[in-house]
Amino acid sequence: MFADKLCSLSDEALLTHYHSTREFKAFKLIYLRHKDRLYRYCIQISRRNCASVLEQLWSNLLERPPKLGGRQLRNWLYIQANRLLQSGTCSATGEEDRRTASADDLAKDALSTGDPSRARFLNALQKLPRVQRNVFLLHVECGLSLGLIADIERLPLKTCAAHYRQSRESLATFINGQPRRAWKSERTRKMELAAELEKSTQRKAAEPKNADSLADEVSNGNSVKGIEVPAI
Repeated sequence: MFADKLCSLSDEALLTHYHSTREFKAFKLIYLRHKDRLYRYCIQISRRNCASVLEQLWSNLLERPPKLGGRQLRNWLYIQANRLLQSGTCSATGEEDRRTASADDLAKDALSTGDPSRARFLNALQKLPRVQRNVFLLHVECGLSLGLIADIERLPLKTCAAHYRQSRESLATFINGQPRRAWKSERTRKMELAAELEKSTQRKAAEPKNADSLADEVSNGNSVKGIEVPAI
């Protein structure tokens, strides 16, 4: 098949063509379409295991191309990458990776390209728990749906969505710091406290009196609902 016709094929059609013909050009096109994004994902999850995971992933695709059965090739690639990252020696993607040069090296790489904002983002990303980092990267960097990510992580969809929301909030806090509170002077705080006390007093005064308090007032010779009761 001519190269220009191959380029017009979808990922799934390219894989089907490669599965039946083993034409290397078809595999090369698949590789070129997905290599950069897969690399960014793997290196931000586990810098230590990134090279071995990608080598094994592409070798498996080259030697034993899968039959997708209606699935998207992109989804298959990230499912396989995730399984490799979480299996065997690749399972240590949390604290152990943080003790390595992962965050520092990624930040240095970004700074070397003159992008300090990217460096701050990468540093913040490495501070997330592994599950939150994985959910965020798969959804934002790789474009996978939260439903598919929930299946990958074996989580309920609601929990997966909560991890994604928490990851965004944590990243915003790591990068921008805690939101500032409005500054108030000592005089303003005292005035607000006095107003709260006055409101509390007014609420208590407006509350209906119970039977005990009414009995006390009767025994003390006080009026009840406009009727004067003489003291005994």
